[in-house]
Amino acid sequence: MYNKLVLIILLTLSLGCGYTLLDKSSVYSENGTLSVIGKRVFVYPFKSKVKEPLVEVIFTNKLIESFMKSGIILSSPEDADYIVNGEISGYSLSTMAMSKTGEIGVYRLRVTVNVAIRDREGKVIFNRSFADYEDYPVETTIEFTKSREREAQAKISERIAQLLVLFLK
Repeated sequence: MYNKLVLIILLTLSLGCGYTLLDKSSVYSENGTLSVIGKRVFVYPFKSKVKEPLVEVIFTNKLIESFMKSGIILSSPEDADYIVNGEISGYSLSTMAMSKTGEIGVYRLRVTVNVAIRDREGKVIFNRSFADYEDYPVETTIEFTKSREREAQAKISERIAQLLVLFLK
């Protein structure tokens, strides 16, 4: 009951944040999610359509980590029941706060990820975009600020990966 309530709340809140609901088909469970329990999954490294280096690596790693924590079975592509791939399709920084002197105090990072899942025959059974954002403060040096941006990338990636896992359980 608690898991269903959390999922309903997440889905309700996420409709305004770039997340979308799934269409039902024969591979989905009765609650509209794709069930991969007991199935083998392979995750290809995500690609990037954005200029920010390594953001696709961060997302791929967070997705694999979330799969492992949730008990989803990871396998080789030859043995997989499902293949997961995708791309980072959006990456934007915007100013959220400025000082009276015009110095930026807080950035908002917004990331959009497209995720596709195919079955053994190559048929796409899941194809959705997810978007999320994270605010982070500007630090005293460019290096420290860039470090905060990387932390924001990791937080966004982890949240999107965890939401995807909810869809797949």
